[in-house]
Amino acid sequence: MERFGRYANTLTLPGLSIIMPVIDRIGKNGHDRNKSWMCRRKVITKDNAMVTRSTASRVYQVMDAFKAAYEISQLDLAILNLVMTNIRTVMGSMDLDELLSRRDDINARLLTVVDDATTPWE
Repeated sequence: MERFGRYANTLTLPGLSIIMPVIDRIGKNGHDRNKSWMCRRKVITKDNAMVTRSTASRVYQVMDAFKAAYEISQLDLAILNLVMTNIRTVMGSMDLDELLSRRDDINARLLTVVDDATTPWE
């Protein structure tokens, strides 16, 4: 909820909320449920093999609605670009054999990088 155009508080309870019509208004409408996407990307590995990664899924949960709504303008697009860039970096630095055998290491590296980068937005 915004009061006179500035953030005042977050309406968290479902149901009826009383707001003053001229003074208060609903600002950014967001939610805190999990979101996921599926996409296909091509990545070139360290030994110049072309790999199509098609089963990557990005799931995130908004922990702080204020930060997700007011600290960044397009949270979905920012997280998508961050994940895609880091996937290319991690997968591009490995050989094809390493890539196929070290999935857990790749997931751990990506999770660490993305968690650190998105902390101010969540």
